[in-house]
Amino acid sequence: MSIVQNPILPGFHPDPSAVRVGDTFYIANSTFEYYPGVKISSSKDLIQWQTEAYPLNEDRLLNMMNQDSSSGVWAPCLSFSNGMFYLVYSNIRTFKLEGKEGIPFHDDYNFLITSTSLDGPWSDPIYLTGSGFDASMFHDDDGRKWLLYAKWSWRKEPGSEGQHAAGFYGIAMQEYDPNQQRLIGEENIIFRGTEKGLTEGPHLYKKDGYYYLLTAEGGTEYEHACTIARSKDICGPYEIRPGNPYLLTAAGNQEVGLQKSGHGALLTGIYDEWYLVHLCSRPIKKDDDLVYSRENSFSVLGRETGIQPIEWRDGWPYILGGSNAPLESFEVPYESNSKENASTEFIYDFHDAHLSCDFLNLRIPMGNDYFTTSEREGYLRIYGRDSIVSRHQQAALFRRQQSFYCEVETCMEFEPDSYQQLAGILYRYNESNQYYAYVSFDEKSQRKYLSMMCFDQGFFINTTSAPLYFDHHQIYLKVKVEKSIASFLYSFDGIHWSGLGDPVDALKISDEYCWPGFTGAMFGISAQDFTGRRKSADIKYFTYRNARTE
Repeated sequence: MSIVQNPILPGFHPDPSAVRVGDTFYIANSTFEYYPGVKISSSKDLIQWQTEAYPLNEDRLLNMMNQDSSSGVWAPCLSFSNGMFYLVYSNIRTFKLEGKEGIPFHDDYNFLITSTSLDGPWSDPIYLTGSGFDASMFHDDDGRKWLLYAKWSWRKEPGSEGQHAAGFYGIAMQEYDPNQQRLIGEENIIFRGTEKGLTEGPHLYKKDGYYYLLTAEGGTEYEHACTIARSKDICGPYEIRPGNPYLLTAAGNQEVGLQKSGHGALLTGIYDEWYLVHLCSRPIKKDDDLVYSRENSFSVLGRETGIQPIEWRDGWPYILGGSNAPLESFEVPYESNSKENASTEFIYDFHDAHLSCDFLNLRIPMGNDYFTTSEREGYLRIYGRDSIVSRHQQAALFRRQQSFYCEVETCMEFEPDSYQQLAGILYRYNESNQYYAYVSFDEKSQRKYLSMMCFDQGFFINTTSAPLYFDHHQIYLKVKVEKSIASFLYSFDGIHWSGLGDPVDALKISDEYCWPGFTGAMFGISAQDFTGRRKSADIKYFTYRNARTE
């Protein structure tokens, strides 16, 4: 026996779907505007997880050029049937709230790809539907396959309330024919949801003659929940669990550390035990006396992935012990040496031809004309491209923040000859909310300088009072985060460090401050060149270190 400690996937890991193949567990998470798309993690013991694949790594599978932040890849569903992996994913091409009512259209593109291996090759994407999002596939034991999704209604009817007022029309289901590679038959609305509303994230399971429908409800904030319903007929009607339909929620529970718990998937273990994987968040309160809310709490680490043990009573699933509050830890029947293998420091030295899968870029596939390790042995070369607010071709690489107390460090060589050339280190949520410590060039003094800027809800701010001029060939840059405070530091020898300006507010790099934001805090290295000459920056190493365990 071993102990699972939640969250099992810390940092930006929302909207998990899960499947077991043989003795290996897999979880697929949303990646939104980050590229490549869909992170798949694997584990043998539910405790130690490693990155298995990012399947959407080609232009033919995913291109999100010019799409809004927090659009892109929502709620993928990974399943396995007859020796084949099925990956259903959404590419949300329009998602933006403007004005009081917001834009009613989503432009939801839902696709299916298949492969016999998570390493690929993956089939060309099959377009399924544009009527909704959070699509999933259910493989019935009679061989038929069904697509489920949260149907979206653009209509804003006067006087309407609940689901229709928000655009959430209910859970739709339609049969998928693998031979014709398209949906067939009639679309059915099989579930309208409970009074919580905002019903999405459907997954279907079959056990003991019942079809069990798991959905997410209440929105992805502090009222979030997993709702369970069942039916003898796949097309319904679905009855909700009597007494309390919410399999999991932290709503209204100020004692629970895993807030926002919801949007989950059921999973069976090797010994026929059941689990629920789900998203959750560990928000930082402004004041311990305040209640959890968008105004008082800040999820810097974004929405993470947790897991709960399931027990069955009278034909219904419950969190072990009968409560619907998330557990922070529990026992699993697997042996694990997680303490021996746990790593608190990750050093990326760029000696390999391929970049670590810990790094992501934005929106589109990027080749050696953006980043390369082949031009200079032991260095990552970044060729300057667009600005840090561009939704097109940013030359930037990012890594998740996974601890409240952590730091990143890099050593950079950069010789700009124009003020229109910059390179440096980022602490980022999205284009409108980020801090950037950068090196550039002052044409008057003909010298390099170090400075810092930020974008705060879209407003540009210079955060240092005066540029720091220097002539050293190398500069070391560091970001140190201590829960709600982030400090930027610099050094010319990697030993003696000085602060760059005043510490900044890390709470501004959070879901709540950046609402509507669905990702999480990221550290990045980046280069810009507005002259078009693609001036390059050479990165000697990048280090991520968890300073302490929460």
